[in-house]
Amino acid sequence: MFRSLARRLLAVVSRCRDSLSGLQIVIVETIAYVIAWVAFPLVMLAVTRWINRAHRFFDFMVAYNWCQVPQSALFVLVGVGSESGMLGARGGYGILFLAVMVYEWYIARIALDTNFFAALLIVLVDLVLSVLISNVAGSLY
Repeated sequence: MFRSLARRLLAVVSRCRDSLSGLQIVIVETIAYVIAWVAFPLVMLAVTRWINRAHRFFDFMVAYNWCQVPQSALFVLVGVGSESGMLGARGGYGILFLAVMVYEWYIARIALDTNFFAALLIVLVDLVLSVLISNVAGSLY
């Protein structure tokens, strides 16, 4: 969720330079962030029930929320490095994305005390939900 906020803020800053409707972008992205912040735990409550790990839901959510802090810092650093030209055009986003997915998989695997595939499902749910919300928000401006 925090990683999502960091990416959204970088997107807003880069788009505000070229747009007269900067306030509209900020409002849309803020609403999208709040929706993502609420939607993921709700979806995860259903998923943890489905994989018979509802008793570990809060353990997972606490670990997941705290794992967002270093992820956000990394995304901000890579975003700043990329925007400044220090990291080139692509800026290492692919490697960072893969590292974040593996990190989230590990958090899901340990916090939910589940198998490889259930943890992979959690990561895919997070990814699909994030992409869906980002695409809807991006289409509004």
